[in-house]
Amino acid sequence: MQLTPKIEVLEAADDFNLVTLEEVKSFLNVQTDNDDARLTELIAFASRVIADICDRVFALEKVSETTVLYGSAEGGLLLNRYPVVEIESITNGDNIVTEDTYTLDAGGGVLHGPLIGKNTIVYSGGYELPENAPGPLSMACIDLIRQTYYLGSRDPSVQSITDNATGSIRFFPPPGMSRTGAPTKASPLSPQASALIAPFKRLYIA
Repeated sequence: MQLTPKIEVLEAADDFNLVTLEEVKSFLNVQTDNDDARLTELIAFASRVIADICDRVFALEKVSETTVLYGSAEGGLLLNRYPVVEIESITNGDNIVTEDTYTLDAGGGVLHGPLIGKNTIVYSGGYELPENAPGPLSMACIDLIRQTYYLGSRDPSVQSITDNATGSIRFFPPPGMSRTGAPTKASPLSPQASALIAPFKRLYIA
């Protein structure tokens, strides 16, 4: 069993956005600068939403992580920030864990080695954002921005309007409810965006 880690940020990231303003404007075919301020805010908002859903900090930062691993070390120790770019030091109790005694799955951030007990790991993990953000995360971010950007010009509760003799308006169900009235796990993301971010949601080791 691994206890929730304590994280101290030693070198903070400058940018947490998953996409650039230029990429968003190109995708939305926005050719003026009139909405740059609004789009910039939406980029930050959408990036935070996706990071929160994935329960991760994606930006590259240097951190000191202290955690305790009880029982078997078979599953390894999962670091909070991944992919891991560089490990500076590992201390297990009062002992320094040397590089030749542990192995690292850098992509998943999983350490294997003599790590039973209290560990303090100083390392750098994450992506250089926004330039090196994984494509699926960037596309999911753009998808959420697109939805939010165009909501400003219409009633967001309207799903469709039928132009016929009687006319009809179809509304989206309230958040958290299906069309039958049953509760659901509401998400601000579209099914496509949810599928894109699924591989990036935080892993857990029992």
